[in-house]
Formats: sequence, C-alpha cells, structure tokens
Amino acid sequence: MTKSKGFKGLALLIAILLTFGMVGCSSQSKSSNDGNTQQGNNVSGDKPLNFRLIGATIGGGGVWDLIATGIAETIMQKLPGSTITSVPGEGVANVESVHNGEAELGLTHSSIAASAVLGIDPFSEKIEDVKAIASLYGSGLQFITRKEFAANSIKEIIDKKMKIKLAVGNPGSTGELATMRMLQEYGVTYKDIESWGGKIYFKDMGEAADMLGDGLIDAFTLLTIAPAGPVQEVSSTHEVKMLPVEEDIVNSLIKKYGYTDFTISKDAYNFLGDNIKTFGSQVILITHNNVAEEDIYRITKALVENLDYLHTVHANLKNLSAESMAKGTGAALHPGAERYYLEIGVLK
Repeated sequence: MTKSKGFKGLALLIAILLTFGMVGCSSQSKSSNDGNTQQGNNVSGDKPLNFRLIGATIGGGGVWDLIATGIAETIMQKLPGSTITSVPGEGVANVESVHNGEAELGLTHSSIAASAVLGIDPFSEKIEDVKAIASLYGSGLQFITRKEFAANSIKEIIDKKMKIKLAVGNPGSTGELATMRMLQEYGVTYKDIESWGGKIYFKDMGEAADMLGDGLIDAFTLLTIAPAGPVQEVSSTHEVKMLPVEEDIVNSLIKKYGYTDFTISKDAYNFLGDNIKTFGSQVILITHNNVAEEDIYRITKALVENLDYLHTVHANLKNLSAESMAKGTGAALHPGAERYYLEIGVLK
C-alpha cells in the first residue's frame, strides 16, 4: 500500500468513444465496469482481450489521456474484437491498481515501478507482481522560477534558507514525489523550508504556472517533457528561468530511486541559454505478472507493429522505437513482452 495521502478508489470512468479507420466498432462490450469502453470488430481467429487500462486523472485531454487512448486504439486495431475500458488514475496509485487487479494495464513512471519492487517510499511493502511492457518516453524534473528571483541554483536556496514560495505538484503525484526526494537529497524537507519562512503549495503544473505569473509564488516544479505547455505559457508573458539540479544530487537520486540522468535542451524553451542538467524518469506501460504471457506478447507485438501510428498520437512518442521500449522500465519486463523483444532482436 502507498503511504502518500490523497489516493482514492477508482474514480468515475471517462467516456471516450473512438471511431477506428482500420476496423469497425462493435456495439457490445464484455466489460462489467461502467467506463470508457473501446471495442473492435472480431474478424480474426485471435482471442479478443477484455482489459482495463488505467491512465491519468479524470478530466481528459492530458498527455496520459491521449497516450492511453492511443494505446487502446492500437490494441483494438491489431487485436480485433478486444475491449479496452479506460480508467482514470494517477502514476503512483496506478501501480497499486494493477497490483490489486483493478486494471490489467496501466501507466506509471519507471522510478515508481522501481520503488514498488524495492518496497520503498511511497510503498510500505514490496510489490513484485507488477511488470513492465514498454518504456514510452522520458520526463525531466524542471525547476522554474521568476527571472528576478535571487537564487541561481537550488543549492543556493537551501544554503541561504531563502523564504521561497514553491509549488511542488499535487500531493502524491509523481512530480511531487520527485521534488520531495530531490529536496531530501539536498538535506531539507518541506517542514524545514516552512520553518525558515518559506511556503509549500500543492498545485498541479497548470495552476502553479498561473500562480507564478500572478506573483503568488516564486517557483514551481514539474516532472514532464520539455517543452511543457504550462512553462511555455508563463514564459510567453513573464521572464522566467530554470534552475539545474547539481550532479551529485542527480547521481544520488539515480542510485537510490532508479531515476535517470536527464538534460533539458536549450532549444526546448526560448528563455534558455544553455542545456539544463536535471534528473528524470521514463513513463512506462505496466501489467500484472498473472496476465497471460501470450496476451502480453500480442499487445507488445501490436505496439511495435503500429509505431507509425503511435508517433502521431502525441509528440512525446515521436521517437518511440522497439529498442527504446525494451529499456529503462524500472521493473522487470513481463515474460510476454520479454519474449517478443528477444524474438525481434532488441534484447539479447
């Protein structure tokens, strides 16, 4: 179970109806859950799948919502007759949902999967039955401040005990967890920052960017791709800067929690003059070890054979390849995924 607060049971399911160009849609769903059900026309001899895919938070339209929809459509196109029910979730909680059998497929971060396997915060016990299918794309921790903010490094903020007003993401989110862990590696906690006059705000990246623009906070963090929409928006009307994460902190986070070395390219934002050193995590597709090997083999094969389509789903997936899918997952590959990657030669 997770230690983080704020996780609830499954929310209302998002209603998304897709029309597929490659296959027709069937009107009958095998899912026993209310939800966002997508189904293809059973025109092949392969056994149809009846799976739930837990993605992002309720509301729709976010990156994970779009990617989850693209994955569902890919499965539908390649495995006709299958039913995929889209379930809203959150990166950390999605691991528990798959572990508890509330969904057969889910999106999370490689660092969260690694924490689950090790049984470290935010998990109170080891979760070893959640396996990876594919690594999808990388996200980097971005520390955005107003340009006039006095500090030019995170270390300077800590050393000088600056009274920073910092938004760190929604409580228990992958971004908030990454920020909390990073600060701990610098030797401070949220309480420490507030004890010397600072303030911690738990806000999502969009609201945090608005608060920065309105002068209500000094800085905010987000764990996502670069360029990120909220950063682009606030930087279009206000002068901002990005603070790097010191190399020793990055190395410690990699060693302890399975994060990855990450560089924000100076080309990502027009306010950057140099590349920014930070740390990151891979967004991955997960499943339960008990899901049949053949089913996950077929799903993995469907994803690899439909890469051209997946590249169009979202810019985050534009560099997705069979080779990248098999690496950096944080948790062991499911036997079905591993078998397919070995078969096509991207694993040795």
